[in-house]
Amino acid sequence: QRREANIAAVKRLFHAFNARDPDAVAEACQIDGVIFVMAHSRLPGSGEFRGRAEIREWAQVCFQAYLAEPVTEDICQVNAEDDLVFVRLKRSKLEYLPNGQQANVTLMSEFAIRDNRIAVLQIYPESGALEQMAFMLTGTNAG
Repeated sequence: QRREANIAAVKRLFHAFNARDPDAVAEACQIDGVIFVMAHSRLPGSGEFRGRAEIREWAQVCFQAYLAEPVTEDICQVNAEDDLVFVRLKRSKLEYLPNGQQANVTLMSEFAIRDNRIAVLQIYPESGALEQMAFMLTGTNAG
């Protein structure tokens, strides 16, 4: 039952992202929640964000910079254990709005859940995704 509740907390966050609602993204997280995004340092939304105010800001920045296909169950692999939920987005079509560049990236996310809210979210691009993200900045291959 706890497993299902933790997965439901993750789904609330995905629903908030799909709705492009920064307030709902922040509300899905603990007051002292932390989000860490490993990405190219020049890409908006990379770094560490602490507390609901920073998480709300992070979501706003992401929504202004990117257009992503909705997160749905058919593009996710989910594994839950204790208070951790691991999600692999098998593919995510991402458009970098400042220049229109598009990329298909695969991301791993680790969610730590506390009291039905996200306490910690860590997002890591899988192999090749960092290069795709760098390509989005310039329109040329990073390598």
